[in-house]
Amino acid sequence: MIDAAIFDMDGLMVDSERIWLAQWPSTAEAFGLPFRPEAADRIRGTARKEGIKVVEEVYRDFMPFDADALLQLLHDKAYAAMWEHPADAKPGLYELMNYLAGWHIPRAVASSSSLDLIRHNMAHLHLDDAFQELVSTKDDHIPHSKPAPDIFLETAHRLGSDPSRTLVLEDSYSGVTAGAAGGFITVMVPDLSPVTDEMRHLASFICQDLSEVADLLDEGIIDA
Repeated sequence: MIDAAIFDMDGLMVDSERIWLAQWPSTAEAFGLPFRPEAADRIRGTARKEGIKVVEEVYRDFMPFDADALLQLLHDKAYAAMWEHPADAKPGLYELMNYLAGWHIPRAVASSSSLDLIRHNMAHLHLDDAFQELVSTKDDHIPHSKPAPDIFLETAHRLGSDPSRTLVLEDSYSGVTAGAAGGFITVMVPDLSPVTDEMRHLASFICQDLSEVADLLDEGIIDA
């Protein structure tokens, strides 16, 4: 049995990636740019510093412009939308949480979102006390964002678990890459980003939803 479980938030626990995506066209338009889905796909799951590099690369033919200001506007619009109307739980979340709690397996959230938004979403999901640790790339000053493994390594350290015996649950390419780089048991549960051959190679398992993760744990298929 695994020793601990680390959850991403956006697109994995809460159905929020569609909210982020919905803000992209008007944000790009505000900077005189066309909406390019590649930008939204590639920044998914990353923090600001990595996102700036992606935006500058995707829109290199429109440079110079302030990519940091663009991402700030995107974040402001998305956060306002999610604060007013928090996203609902993704399928299977409560089944998996109940399974892990039943076996007294420590749980944590590791997200690029702010701690305030993490707490806001957990309250909306009635999971305020369900996690032993909440870790934010931004607020906890994690040196490198996903696809680097830093946030997962820090979270495992706080939980007192070894990466090789710790489950990382992710929906984004950057998150799966980070989990694999850190030596975690990495499960991809796809949301807006489809499964690619690279993800099949990097992920330990690919599940359709979080209830399938619970089933594989119960059957001993996911086992440290």
